[in-house]
Amino acid sequence: MCQVTCVRRPRRAGFTLLEALVIVGIITLLIGLVVTGLGRARESGRRAVCLNHVRQVSAALVSYATENDQYFPAKADSTPNSADWIYWQAARDWRQSALGPFLGGPTGFNQEVLRCPTDELDRRVRGTTDPYLYSYTLNGRMAAIPDASTDPSKYPTGPFRLRDIPNAPDKILLVDEDARSLDDGNFNPTLVGAPLENYLATRHDGDRQVDGGKGNIGMADSHAEWVERSYVRDVHHFEPSAPLH
Repeated sequence: MCQVTCVRRPRRAGFTLLEALVIVGIITLLIGLVVTGLGRARESGRRAVCLNHVRQVSAALVSYATENDQYFPAKADSTPNSADWIYWQAARDWRQSALGPFLGGPTGFNQEVLRCPTDELDRRVRGTTDPYLYSYTLNGRMAAIPDASTDPSKYPTGPFRLRDIPNAPDKILLVDEDARSLDDGNFNPTLVGAPLENYLATRHDGDRQVDGGKGNIGMADSHAEWVERSYVRDVHHFEPSAPLH
C-alpha cells in the first residue's frame, strides 16, 4: 500500500499590494463621499440661516414703511442720508440706522442679522477704501430716494408707497448681494448688463455665476425666497409699478 503524504501550504499573511491598493481606494472614496455630504449639509444649514436673516430684515423694512407714511427708508448708497436704512460707513454709528428701532430698539441690534454666514468679507472688490461689511442690500427702486427708472415712459420715478405697489409678494425688496459687486447698502437693479451691475449672490449654490444660479431675496410683503439670478434681473420683479408677466 502506498502512502500519500499531504503537504500543507503555509497560510498567506496580510494582503497583496493590489488588494491593499483597492482597499485604500475604497476607503478614500467613502471618506470623500462623507466629507462632500457633510459640506452640503453645512451649506444647506447656512443657507437656511441666511434666508431667515433676509426674512427678518425684510419684515423690519416693512414695519418701517408702515410707520412712515408707507415709504421705505433711503437706500444707503455712497452718499450719506439721515434716512439711510443702514449706516454702514466707518464714520457713522450703525446704531442710529433708520432700521435700528425695528431690528433691536434703542440699544442697537445684532449686526450679524445683516450678514450671511457664508459671506467672506475679504472677497470685496469694490469700495475697498471704506468697505460695506454687510451682505444684504435694499432694492434701490423701492427706496425713499429711488434709483432712476429703467424706462420713465413706462415706470414712474417714485418714490413709492408700500400700499401702492401691485403684487407686493412678487416684488424684490432686499437682496443677498454677491461679494463681487457689494460696495454699499444699495442694490441698483437697473444696471443689468452694465459694467457695475449688481448681482444676486449664489454663494449657497456653488457660487455659480450664471442666470440659473440661486440666492436669497426678501419680498415687499416681508417673506423671503430662494430664486434664480434671472429673477432679480427681471424688470417685472424689481420695478415697483411694473405688472407681472
